[in-house]
Amino acid sequence: MRTEHPTNTEESDRVADENSDPLVSKHLQTLRLFKRRADELFSCGLAQRDDALKLGQQLHMNLVLDKTTGETSVRDLRQVIPPREQVAYALTLIRPLTLSKKGDRLAWRTVMTALDFFCPPADAVNKERIGELREGWSKYPVRRMRIMQAPIDPDAPGPRIDAWDNEIARKFLYGDLVHGDDNAELLEALGDDQVVFSAGAMASDGFILMNNTYEVMHCLRPDIAPEHAHFSRTTVTQQNG
Repeated sequence: MRTEHPTNTEESDRVADENSDPLVSKHLQTLRLFKRRADELFSCGLAQRDDALKLGQQLHMNLVLDKTTGETSVRDLRQVIPPREQVAYALTLIRPLTLSKKGDRLAWRTVMTALDFFCPPADAVNKERIGELREGWSKYPVRRMRIMQAPIDPDAPGPRIDAWDNEIARKFLYGDLVHGDDNAELLEALGDDQVVFSAGAMASDGFILMNNTYEVMHCLRPDIAPEHAHFSRTTVTQQNG
């Protein structure tokens, strides 16, 4: 069976029709803005790391075996702390998606509305994916499980690693810390390694949400996003080895 592709004339007519419809034009502009922001995020230093989707989840440690007793102990437990400048910049790029004020053209609700608009009623798969994205964005950033419980006695020796310590980054994302996209105050606030560790986890979650949102846009409007999202392409490349 031969697949019919639109001719240049048909494509030009479709584009002209879309541009003449204010509502269609508005949603197209939203998706184009999202694509530009996503491409910028995917090209930032933090997103280019091999562990970009696992930040805030990694610990390095040495296991020491006592040859006399046969017991093992943990030594030199340490977190993987990404550069705070990279974390701050990534969160700065994600931040417009988390805003919900009227007129915020990149707010996630606006992007979801645009995706819904272009999703055919019979496309159950992408309808479901958009619903999952709405839920994901509405809960972002989620509280993460504690990697390790701290000792009950606060004065007792032992590691205290708590990936819930993300209040500063949360305030930044939701507009309570600074206004606009200036990350200078966030950089100053991310002075503590533990805060950077937890903020890095938030950046990883944001990468996943942006990637999955981009993937739906790629399916629905390949004219705007002709390629798969950055992390999806990376995964395919790794699988093909």
